[in-house]
Amino acid sequence: MQSLKMIINAVSVLLRGVGQVVFQNNPISGLVILTGLFFASLTAGAAALVGVIVSTLTAVLLKVDKDLIGAGLLGFNGVLVGIAISLYSSHNVTLGDLPVWKIWSLVVMGSAFSTVVMMALSRFLSPWNMPALTMPFVLCAWIFVGSVEHTVKLETPGALESYAYQLFQPEIGHRIEEYRQYALETWYIGIGKGFSEIFLQDSAIAGYLILLGILINSRISAIMGFLAALLSITAAMLFGVTEESIRLGLHSYNPILTALAVVLFVRFTISSGLYALFGVVVTVWVSLAVGLALYHLEFPVYTFPFVIVTWALLLGAMSVGRLRYILPAEALTPEANLARFAAQEIETDTEKRPASSHQPSPEKPLEDQRE
Repeated sequence: MQSLKMIINAVSVLLRGVGQVVFQNNPISGLVILTGLFFASLTAGAAALVGVIVSTLTAVLLKVDKDLIGAGLLGFNGVLVGIAISLYSSHNVTLGDLPVWKIWSLVVMGSAFSTVVMMALSRFLSPWNMPALTMPFVLCAWIFVGSVEHTVKLETPGALESYAYQLFQPEIGHRIEEYRQYALETWYIGIGKGFSEIFLQDSAIAGYLILLGILINSRISAIMGFLAALLSITAAMLFGVTEESIRLGLHSYNPILTALAVVLFVRFTISSGLYALFGVVVTVWVSLAVGLALYHLEFPVYTFPFVIVTWALLLGAMSVGRLRYILPAEALTPEANLARFAAQEIETDTEKRPASSHQPSPEKPLEDQRE
């Protein structure tokens, strides 16, 4: 019985690690998302599992805080590192090939190293009370995916080239005309793939499963993520980017993550919601600029634009009177954060309220006070 409980707890931790990629500390959410990954690509699903297991076990062996491990915070970067290494080393960068043992060794080492980088970045950012987000994944993927070139020989253009070709073909001079030419299916395909591209997947169905996983844990997060996808597509169309790049979700996955992070780490109000949507548009711009710069360095973009924009937004929120920043250790879900703040405000009002002269005195019977 005890062993069964331990197994269930271990599975819960691993699934939470999958869910934490999109800020959802919920094993059911993680299970739905993992199902979406396996639907999109067996290789991606397997690599995600290996990544979350290795990164979490590394945290256990290093005796990292149990609460952090239990919340899946030491597993989500490993998920992304595992997927990135396996897919970027494949001849088919959409579905992926089953990696050879050399690639699996890189997946293991990269996922383990992501835990170390996560702890190092968390310590570095602690004076500012800032979350590390997916920066450990970005750094580890840049390092280990780069080493793939010396491990296997790709016979087809890699994901970096595919990304660059789709991203940097805007017809700026005809953006209004191009906006009118976008097909209706571009919207729902782009929204779905915007969510799936967070996990480097090219599947609208997988993306909607990921959105469902978010919805299971937080309706506010799901709504804001959906609005972020819509707004990012609108902005991309106005910028005149190619329809194919929108359908691939390349302009939406970073903005979606930005919205999810802001509504989690800033108390949700109308002001913070607009602040998050502002960040969505900024992330679209930053993604284009960063993508162009990193293309010349032959580095994939990954979630780097999301990280730098979100750090800026959260630091700004600390100094804005209308916004209330929530420490990473205290952030649960937008709904839970709202409930906690409401309870604190009620408690504060109760403490500040002066005693009423109409209250009965404990020293005199109620009948005597009525005389």
